[in-house]
Amino acid sequence: MKKVFVLFGTLVVVIGLYAKSPFGIELDGRYTITTETGQPDYFSLETSVLMHIYKNFYARTGFLNVSFFSGNTYINFGTGVPLGSFLTPRPGFDILMFFEAPKTIPFALSGFSLSTGGGIRAINFRLGGGAEFIIKEEMAMRPFVEVLIDILNTSNASSHTENVITLKSGTRIK
Repeated sequence: MKKVFVLFGTLVVVIGLYAKSPFGIELDGRYTITTETGQPDYFSLETSVLMHIYKNFYARTGFLNVSFFSGNTYINFGTGVPLGSFLTPRPGFDILMFFEAPKTIPFALSGFSLSTGGGIRAINFRLGGGAEFIIKEEMAMRPFVEVLIDILNTSNASSHTENVITLKSGTRIK
């Protein structure tokens, strides 16, 4: 499994150094702090797809997520919810707005997801921001950092709301 990650990472780096396209990719590592009693914090790796919408606006959705939770590893396509772990889902869709700056490009984002099934409904709103760093102007690959706050409302027989803070860092090719 480690060989697959190394090969995929190397391929992305080589292709992404100077690639330009309407689609981008984001590779990140994240640490998630949960406020729900009894749920531990956890670490995960995620690959997301970016699409340029208009001027400085981009759309983002998760593609592949590997979460390390309570001694187990969960691999998921899509939103990054480790199935069977009862972890907070990631929004299925984010909008990012980038601001103009010379070497460090700040950005803001918001996202939303809706999960339903098995008598449970979860609505997740996400707000956050971060910065993307320019190493060379002509390079498409740029490191970034991001802080996210998820507000999750889950309802089945009763309803409760929890907040989740996620710190992430990675590289973005756009």
